[in-house]
Parts: sequence; C-alpha cells; structure tokens
Amino acid sequence: MSLGVLMKSSAIVAAILLAGAAVCRAADGPATAAHETILLPPYPGDVPWQEIKRPPGAPRLWAPAGENPNDLQNTFVISLYGGDDGKLDIKTYATGLMQSIHARCESARVIGPRTGTENGFPVAHAEIYCVNAVDSAHDFDAFIKAVRGDSAIWLFVRQFSRPGHATETLSADARKSLDAAQDVARRYLDAVEVCPATGGTGDCAPEKAKPRAAPAKSSK
Repeated sequence: MSLGVLMKSSAIVAAILLAGAAVCRAADGPATAAHETILLPPYPGDVPWQEIKRPPGAPRLWAPAGENPNDLQNTFVISLYGGDDGKLDIKTYATGLMQSIHARCESARVIGPRTGTENGFPVAHAEIYCVNAVDSAHDFDAFIKAVRGDSAIWLFVRQFSRPGHATETLSADARKSLDAAQDVARRYLDAVEVCPATGGTGDCAPEKAKPRAAPAKSSK
C-alpha cells in the first residue's frame, strides 16, 4: 500500500492507515481486488464530496469539494488489510488500531470498539478524539468502521481535524455544529455496507448490490 501521496495531503489520515497496517499487514493491490461489493451511499449535506486522485493500489480518499488537497480537514477513506488468513478477529483488530492511534496523540479519548455482525460479516465501530497528534500538530476526531470480509479487513474512516488544541477553545456554536456533523458521520458509517460475493439479502441482494463509486454527490 503506497502512502506517499497521502502523507503529503493528510498526515492524520496517513497515520491512521499506518496504524491499521501495523495491526494487520496491508493487502497487496487495490481494495477493489477483494471478493465483496462495497455500497457507499452519497455523503449527506449540501457540499458534494470528490475523490482525490491516488496511485493504483493506494487507499481511496474523498474530501468535500473546495478543500485544499494539501491540508484536508474532512476526509473519508477506504482501505483494505489482509495477509492474516482470517486469524485476526475484528475486536482484536479494532482494539489494536485504537491503541496505535492513541499512541500518536498527546492525549486522547476512545469510545469502543463495539462489535456486531452485518451481512454475515463481523464488524466493529470505534471513535477516537485526539488532542495534538504528533504526526501533524492537529487535533482530530476519527470515526471508524472495520469489517472482516472473506479474505481481508475493510477499514472505513471519517475524519475531522483542527489545529492543535483548538478543540479546547471551540465556541458553543462551533461545538454544536461539530456535534451535528459527527452524528452525520456515525449514521453514514452505519449505512456503508460490505456485501458478500454470493447470497446477499436486503440492499446486498444481487439485483440491488451494485458498487457505488464514491460518496460524491449530495443527498439533498
């Protein structure tokens, strides 16, 4: 997995993905090489999201239109990790990921992981609120969904960032807006689905489970 371009555009996202690789060796090749189908609904809101061009095999990255690609404040990332032959359970993976990210923060608060099953696959959700990340001198909040597919772990991350220690001085209105945006992020990750190659039901039924290229359009 190539992270060079991602390092230049978002050190925070790169740090999260490197943490994921440290827990479970990064799979070779692009995420689309897996057997599953990924359903991505459009990201809610008035501002459309656009995919940032990446090298082949790199994690897929989106950001709201108009954000500086060299200083992304809001991102959505999909990455794929494999090579463990299915031996790493999803709770162990998510716990290790949170610990690795926590180590990159001056201080941090972690919620989760909470685990369950979606479409027959083990899934874990977790949140981390980081103050002054050592990789970037920024505060960030990361909302994470990890799904163990047939041969690898899918990682979905919605990330918010601010200058270091800015969280401590947010105004009441800014805090309210951030809380609302974070609620949207939680609901969005709930709506992202990993569908099995065969035997899918509901939105994953064969007649419905069409890969959606990106959370690129507003749902307005």
